Amino acid sequence: MRVYTLSQELRRETNPPIRAMTALYLAEAATTLARMEVLEAQKNAKEDD
Repeated sequence: MRVYTLSQELRRETNPPIRAMTALYLAEAATTLARMEVLEAQKNAKEDD
């Protein structure tokens, strides 16, 4: 949900410094989500063994 919210904020924002900070927050949130997905995939792979 955070990734979606930040992406919407980024689309609406017109102030370049605020856009830059929002983009950084979005990148961090997306990275966190990707890491969570990797951990879940690894967990599922172990359960399938």
